[in-house]
Amino acid sequence: MAPKIVSEFTREAKKKIYAVTATALFLAIVFVALFLLAMATSVSNDENQFVASGKLLAEKGCLPYIDYPYFQVPNSVFIYGLIFKFTDWLLLGARAFSVISSWTILALLFFISSILFKRYGAGLSFIAAISSVLILLSNPVFISASVLAWNHPFPLLAALLAFVLHVKAHGNDRPGIWVFLSGFSLGIAAGTRLYYIILLIPLLLTIFAFPRIGDFKKRLKLSLNLLAGSFIALIPSFVLLLAVPEKFIFNVFTYHAYIDKLYLTAAGRLTTLVSRAGYCVDIFFTSKPVLLTVVFFCAVIIWFAKPPGLAREKHKFEITLALWFIVFMLINALCLRGITFRHMFSAVLPFMVLVAFYIIASLDGQSNTL
Repeated sequence: MAPKIVSEFTREAKKKIYAVTATALFLAIVFVALFLLAMATSVSNDENQFVASGKLLAEKGCLPYIDYPYFQVPNSVFIYGLIFKFTDWLLLGARAFSVISSWTILALLFFISSILFKRYGAGLSFIAAISSVLILLSNPVFISASVLAWNHPFPLLAALLAFVLHVKAHGNDRPGIWVFLSGFSLGIAAGTRLYYIILLIPLLLTIFAFPRIGDFKKRLKLSLNLLAGSFIALIPSFVLLLAVPEKFIFNVFTYHAYIDKLYLTAAGRLTTLVSRAGYCVDIFFTSKPVLLTVVFFCAVIIWFAKPPGLAREKHKFEITLALWFIVFMLINALCLRGITFRHMFSAVLPFMVLVAFYIIASLDGQSNTL
């Protein structure tokens, strides 16, 4: 009996070693590929204000809005300022941070997909995890936003973490701390790129779908937890707003409204909601390859068609929340900004992957949860 137990233990240990080795090797290859792409990409003029502001903070202690114009919310300044305390290779350091953020997004998708398909065994679970990463990597919009020194990869990572933490709260008997952390993570995202502040709406709305909180007052308390987390994370923005309110409002809001109007007048395009919607369709359906778009819409069609064997309740909360994230970010990109740029749509792509894989994992009603 003892040799059998030892043999079984050894076999399981070997499987785990193989799984860990394969995972580490794959994610290392992905990281190297992203890093090499970042190093090979030409400098973009969009990177200037982010790198320069970080250098001014690190070297001279200059603050945005107070000492110079800065046309975004301020978190990126403090992040790059900290990085530049340790390196004089400014563009390398800033782009490396973007690569790390993008790689972490892909790693999160990898592990979420692996957990969802764990019941099929290590082999198929690994294939599903790899697929989720490769599908996102196949999208040129995601790639183009992932390797530059600007404020796209890191806030997207923070928004994805907010989603994961909110899902964790949904299935928890004591969701308070998880809701707070979800709000804090989203506040970090919004303090880096204001675009993400709109995601507070679906996070607040879905609190009222938490199954184990029956009392309205408890749900209201959770909502306040979420808002408190976001408020704390946004303190750097609020401090600068109070310090120089007119300059902050001009840099973050007025300037964009003015420059957007000038751009649209000069470009003569994307001036209506219809033209922007057409631009959105063009991005998702003609930016080759369209693998992610096809997988996403096929999964959504399956979800709404309700075929036999689809356990809609299994991941209903996760799918609903991810879909709301996508909807609100598209509304923001299409309606609330004067200009609609291609890279604005990169934020919805990881959530499209999540929706597709959650739906596929619901087909037999036996998938694992986070």
